Amino acid sequence: MSDSVGFWVRLSIFMAVYCSQPMLVDYMKLLGAANPSTFLYMVPHYLAMIPIGFLPAEKKWSECKWKGAIIVSVTDIAHQLAEKVGLVYGGSAMYSVVSSSAIVWTAVAAKWVLGKTFSWTQWAGMYLIVMGLSLLSVNTEFSLQNEEFIGVIFVVASGILHAMTFVLYEKYMTDEEDKVPGTILTGMMGIISSVALVVWSCVWTLPRLN
Repeated sequence: MSDSVGFWVRLSIFMAVYCSQPMLVDYMKLLGAANPSTFLYMVPHYLAMIPIGFLPAEKKWSECKWKGAIIVSVTDIAHQLAEKVGLVYGGSAMYSVVSSSAIVWTAVAAKWVLGKTFSWTQWAGMYLIVMGLSLLSVNTEFSLQNEEFIGVIFVVASGILHAMTFVLYEKYMTDEEDKVPGTILTGMMGIISSVALVVWSCVWTLPRLN
């Protein structure tokens, strides 16, 4: 398979999963299986990351420090949980629009943490995203009794955390002293996050199953 064909295959799989996930969570909510406090739907996500860590890399696991993986994992868990709570409360339509704010937050975080610069066209694109979010706010009732508004708060918070996850991930992949290959870093994150959510499920979710 050529590189270009492989790219489009991977992109197609990513888009299929990315687009279907919000609708599946909506369906789970309809069936009563997406209580925001359970986080069961996140366990497969992190378990799937573990095998990536065993793909060929320029370093061995024993040569890599876990510090960066722990920091990125904590940030990513916070992002994933806030995102899924926002999705459950706000619904897939709201989530699809508001989650795009992560692009803006990523640019801000990359400039702040990594010192990156962006062209005026990139900033213009981010401005359009902000304008789209502003149009959404016109039709949203700002009340803590409104589930969609609660969802917006959580999704915006998740966008900021998502941005920090991307930036920290790149930081530890390129760090001269504590560099960790991307595949191993992904595997480490999968292990750390899976353990955390399995413990949560055993302590909180399973005792409350009907």
